[in-house]
Amino acid sequence: MMMRDDSIQQFDSWRQQIVRQLKQLRLWLRRNQMFSPETDQRLTEVLAELEQDYLTVAFAGEFSRGKTELINALFFADYGRRVLPSDAGRTTMCPTELYFDRVRNAAYLRLLPIETRLLQDRSLQDCTEDPSLWIEHPLNVDSVEDLTEALRHTAQTQWVTREEALRLGFAEAHQSREDNEGRVEIPRWRHALVSFPHPLLRQGLRIIDTPGLNALGSEPELTLSLLPRAQAIVFVLAADTGVTASDMQVWEQAIAPIRNRPHLGVFALLNKVDSLWDELKGEQGWHETIERMRKLTAQQLGLKDSDVLPVSAKQGLLGRIQGNDRLLQRSGLEAVDRLLSHELLQNKRQAFWIEVTQDAAHLVEEGLHNLRERKAVLSAQYRDLEKIREHSREDLDRIIRTLEKETRGLHRQLQTMAPSRRLLEQQARSLNLTLSPEALERHLSVARQRMVSSATSMSLIRSMRQLNEQILAMFDEFVREAELANKMAEAVYRKYERSHGVAFLQPRPLEAKRMRRELHRLMKEQSRWHQMAGVLVTEQSALVRRFFNGHVQNVARHLAECRRSVGRWAQKIVFPIEQQIRARKRLVDQHLDQLHDIRRKRSTIGGQLTALTNMMREVDDELFAANRTLQLLARAAYAESGNVVPLNPSVNSAANP
Repeated sequence: MMMRDDSIQQFDSWRQQIVRQLKQLRLWLRRNQMFSPETDQRLTEVLAELEQDYLTVAFAGEFSRGKTELINALFFADYGRRVLPSDAGRTTMCPTELYFDRVRNAAYLRLLPIETRLLQDRSLQDCTEDPSLWIEHPLNVDSVEDLTEALRHTAQTQWVTREEALRLGFAEAHQSREDNEGRVEIPRWRHALVSFPHPLLRQGLRIIDTPGLNALGSEPELTLSLLPRAQAIVFVLAADTGVTASDMQVWEQAIAPIRNRPHLGVFALLNKVDSLWDELKGEQGWHETIERMRKLTAQQLGLKDSDVLPVSAKQGLLGRIQGNDRLLQRSGLEAVDRLLSHELLQNKRQAFWIEVTQDAAHLVEEGLHNLRERKAVLSAQYRDLEKIREHSREDLDRIIRTLEKETRGLHRQLQTMAPSRRLLEQQARSLNLTLSPEALERHLSVARQRMVSSATSMSLIRSMRQLNEQILAMFDEFVREAELANKMAEAVYRKYERSHGVAFLQPRPLEAKRMRRELHRLMKEQSRWHQMAGVLVTEQSALVRRFFNGHVQNVARHLAECRRSVGRWAQKIVFPIEQQIRARKRLVDQHLDQLHDIRRKRSTIGGQLTALTNMMREVDDELFAANRTLQLLARAAYAESGNVVPLNPSVNSAANP
């Protein structure tokens, strides 16, 4: 199957366009003396994020719904056969991530043994950062036999006693297959990472394949971390059964808590529609059957009809392998391809604009304000020179005395900004102490003691709820202190305005309430897991503790990001004022030099007027460049909806931008 380079490159082109604009912004800031180490650090972080970030699609659903077959159809049809195990009884048994390691530039399969769940309740994230815990197999992507054989590892199982299964977190062990010795079958691996050089994966696409309710229940981080980081979630159902009780359980536990997140696309696929193809009914008859099932599914899940797609992954894979366009179209696979591509990339673009690009836009807006102020000062200086030329040289000495007084005042203001900066930095340190790791650990220590004495899973969950309440109370104090910090910053800005008689940009507030809302949303999503954990028996306390550790890690990461935000805020809150004072002082000093040269007859008024005119033209050029940068950033972030990358590069793309 031929791959279209233009389709593959579209999203990467958008990414590179953002990179170019940010690099130009860096040069523009330097050119206009509006640069600082803090600004450089933030732009460096943004550029690194653009280079390393992944676009993530998560496939969720019960066992035997065809998730892995769908991935085979989307990514491995070129091999002419199934590569990931998706036959009955031989499907992937552990959560699997499909991506390409752009750092190592290597193809491999990494497997995390199921026994790592017993390593001091270490979370999946902890294990991921410890390479010694993983078993790695290189992938020979030039041999379909070798590749298929290597990926069969993801379907491996092992037999253990019921007690061992429960200890490893499989609450439904009583429903597993049993051998003659009374042992039950469980997955051999806890997690799998597949680095594979598919062109779209090379561009930063990542696929998460979850193997059903049992995995979701026994690995809390799937619902706490992996699924929430996706830009699109695809809920896979069987068309012949619709939404079963176990399907609804997966939906309620894993997807419903996060479905209203901004910039997240949630879809349902009615897979295996070929089971409804009925030649006796005719094509119109089975189309009507599928349409009824689609509308019913949308109603049950609370989705739009257009977000429920009928598909046959099996027939789509066969159509692509055989080059059978009619079968491929009938399978509905290309419609899935286009929808996911559109939603995924548009959601990612918009999320990136809000989370990252607005920082760059704010820098440009500050620059625009400074440039307008610079032009106003230059215009006033121009009028001074015209007044001297038209009236008397006596005005020259008076203007020089006024400017000398102003430059001394500006120098004093720069000196008085230092105490204001120190005061705000001290307030920032107090804020960070409120959310410090030590403050969190004090609450965790009490929670752990309660958990040690807990006799049931419900009492463990009660301890976690109490911990959440304490953390929120801690954050309430942070919000109160942040409001005080914002008032202090506002007072500094207003003092500057009174000193100069000019309006300045509003200080960028520390958004503590937004941070609290994000924390509350995080806790609310995780509390949905409590409903599932509440049915666990006492022996599953290890699973609850693993959830506790994952929950604590998520909270700790959020608090760490809040502290970083406070640090960035403190570093740059006073900088725009200092920047403007310095810029004004440079212009005043420059004008003083011009007037001294005129008094000493080293230059003429006409010459200085020409110089000022040229400087104002340069400012106009920079104002134009700043506005153009803002427009290009917005255009790149809100690209035309047709400019997308189909998951299958063979699909015809929309017109190029």
